[in-house]
Amino acid sequence: MVVALIIALSPFQAALRSLILPGWGQASLGASPRTSWVVETVLGLGTFLSWREGLRAEDRARMFALRNARPEGGITERFFDLAEGYETFEAYRNDLYRQARDLYPGDPEAQTAYVNARLPGFRWAWPDRSTWFAYADLRGVARTWGNRTRVLVGLLVAHHVVSALDAYFRARDAGISLSFDAGPGGEARLLFSRSF
Repeated sequence: MVVALIIALSPFQAALRSLILPGWGQASLGASPRTSWVVETVLGLGTFLSWREGLRAEDRARMFALRNARPEGGITERFFDLAEGYETFEAYRNDLYRQARDLYPGDPEAQTAYVNARLPGFRWAWPDRSTWFAYADLRGVARTWGNRTRVLVGLLVAHHVVSALDAYFRARDAGISLSFDAGPGGEARLLFSRSF
């Protein structure tokens, strides 16, 4: 025999429970939380795995740059961005001078000050363009994982909000429910239903 424990909750209390853990408010009202818990588990696990893979991809890209770009000097976080954007330190310096000439035409002192203020304390040079492009590809993979993680976090937040709204309406007006459904193709649907 299955016994359901139904607790008298205000709509706010039910919504707060489901905002914290989707399905908790619904379960307290006697509805099945199974779907909410499955969605929460899948989204939570997907977010964690995506985040972890993004960190691994970024580590692979950084190790590749440290092995191949021949960095010299005090490496900072900025190195990884500059090494992706410019094949060599000299190419970056030349680009800074081009910017300085555009900003301060006819003023060599201001141009030099502009460049010196932006030059890093390290140097690098990729051995060839194909290696440099390979690094850019590795950084692109890491960014893709980061974007996927942000989307999954957004879906998690949306799932919490929809679950809270559903619990609120269930507690306030019996027969009204909201559900959030993420399809296999990545599409998301918000379903509103009311029984008469």
